[in-house]
Amino acid sequence: MSRLELAPGVAVIDEGLTVYLAPLPDGPIAVLDDIAASIFRLAVEGAAETLADRARADFDPPGADVAEDVERFIAGLIALGLLVRVP
Repeated sequence: MSRLELAPGVAVIDEGLTVYLAPLPDGPIAVLDDIAASIFRLAVEGAAETLADRARADFDPPGADVAEDVERFIAGLIALGLLVRVP
């Protein structure tokens, strides 16, 4: 299984409802709130392969098929250099 983690040199500040991510020292700062912050937290807390299943509980309506949306969001964070996928 693979997992997701902060990319080297990325700082994070978690303020509860909002998460701030920035590659140091020059940024830019990414601001994640609501569901984006929740998915980010789930992403760095467990296996990448189970992320969509773990995130599904946060979506309305419950049980919605969110796998594509979650993967697209994570791909965006990886493209911005904020997250990396590790084996």
